[in-house]
Amino acid sequence: MTTTEYFKTNYANLNHKWVMSSNKLNELYVQVGQSFGDWKPGYPGLTNLSVTGGFDLGGSSTYPQGRTDWIYQLIDNYTWTLSGTRTGEHSVKAGAQVKIFESESFVSLVYNRGYDRIGITNTNAGRPGTANINGAGAIRPDPRYTNVSFYTNQGEIRYKGLIADVRKRMSNRVSGEVAYTLSKTTDNAFNFVSSVVVPERPDLQWGPGSDDRRHVVTGNVVYLLPMNLTLATIVEYRTEAPLNITVARDVNGDGLTGDWVNEAICRNVSCPRSQYSRNSVREVLTEEANRLRALFGLSAIPAFENNPKVFNADVTMQWAP
Repeated sequence: MTTTEYFKTNYANLNHKWVMSSNKLNELYVQVGQSFGDWKPGYPGLTNLSVTGGFDLGGSSTYPQGRTDWIYQLIDNYTWTLSGTRTGEHSVKAGAQVKIFESESFVSLVYNRGYDRIGITNTNAGRPGTANINGAGAIRPDPRYTNVSFYTNQGEIRYKGLIADVRKRMSNRVSGEVAYTLSKTTDNAFNFVSSVVVPERPDLQWGPGSDDRRHVVTGNVVYLLPMNLTLATIVEYRTEAPLNITVARDVNGDGLTGDWVNEAICRNVSCPRSQYSRNSVREVLTEEANRLRALFGLSAIPAFENNPKVFNADVTMQWAP
């Protein structure tokens, strides 16, 4: 015989941190809620199941299963860490969470801006226009060396995101979750191994982050079948990552190859109306790809591969004796 415990809880919670110095901290957390639960300690819940991709489904088979609750939360988290004039990072975060009966939902707005990312600048690049299309013949500041790598802290990153998450707790043998992220990341590609592609125009380094995927949707459903069988399904969808269109030529004649085709720096080739910079596009038509190839005397290709979106679905059947 399985024992069942009923309970009802009313609660309110308020937390506040101010500080606002060395260097600025503000946290606000408000919670108002009432829970009514029918918890069965012997409930045959889903055994813990970890799946590659960040999902961790289920818990102990004896974990209490809440039947009904609702919680309202207001979360304010403001942090500004700054020392000197351009160091550290500052971030602003805001969120809200609502739980109704056997489902949960969460919406969060996130803003982040970081400074002092490490990157490399070639301080011995040739004078623009002195090298040929293959990068030979550049007149450099110090003719004794070809490249001189100077590590800087001029990298920056900016992130804005909207995260929405809806979850259904285990009831009637079914649980599930759907999460959606709308985000935008821009940076100037600075890290310990990245270099400024065109030293005369560092502004062209700014663009979407290499891992920036504007829309991400993930979901999972778990269904408890008879005979101790568990069916779990995970689905993931991501829009395409940005494309960084470069050419293995010295477009601006500074002795460095691998430039973008941008009319602002084109000296060794005529490229009117071309505005490529780092990660500046997400799709390139075959006609445009062949136009770029023709600028450098390359033969046309029959088709340019579509920049793929990511869709993945996994189905797992598990049996517990």
